[in-house]
Amino acid sequence: MRFYNIWNNERKKTLIKDDIRDAYMIKEISYMEILAALLTTKIGSPLSINSLKEDIGVSYDSVKKWLMILEQFYYIFFIAPYHKKLSRSIKKEQKVYLYNWVDAEEPAARFENLVALHLYKTIQLWNSMGDGKFDLFYLRDKDGREVDFIVLKESQPLIIIECKFNDLEIAKNLLYFQNKISVPYAIQLVHQKGVHKRMSHGGKLQYVMSADRFLQELG
Repeated sequence: MRFYNIWNNERKKTLIKDDIRDAYMIKEISYMEILAALLTTKIGSPLSINSLKEDIGVSYDSVKKWLMILEQFYYIFFIAPYHKKLSRSIKKEQKVYLYNWVDAEEPAARFENLVALHLYKTIQLWNSMGDGKFDLFYLRDKDGREVDFIVLKESQPLIIIECKFNDLEIAKNLLYFQNKISVPYAIQLVHQKGVHKRMSHGGKLQYVMSADRFLQELG
């Protein structure tokens, strides 16, 4: 753990203070460090650039540019909201995740970030290998209902996924969106080992299962 802490601190320092500063000649590099630290607390929630600019005390355009740079340097990645079949969906605010998922502060957010990274990389792999055209989004409507991830194949909903740290009861939002946009499979992932429950609702299949089992089968 001591070795990891030293390595992780040096990685952040090298990435932001050396690589990014030298590549983009950013003078306000300390503000970007603050932004990077703030992002570890924003995992799993729609990201507001206006809120970030108020927290840091810089312009909207600066925050937007710095987020783009952090994405280019593989510090963060974004997942956009899905809205094609939802009349009251959130359309603009993306969710942000870390490539180094262990930096997420809260255990539940860290768990969601881990799943997000696996899905993100797997879909990139499937696309690059010619297995089809896959996309990854999240679901959220203006009434506050949300599901963490939806995977599309050839622009059609294939599976929706909700992360629950230790809740074995199927989430109502998962069932709502599965029926709303007619998704064949709904999966609730939990942090516990040895969980695998299969059920049916509305003529569609739902699963509650351990994340380690799902991610192993995914890859």
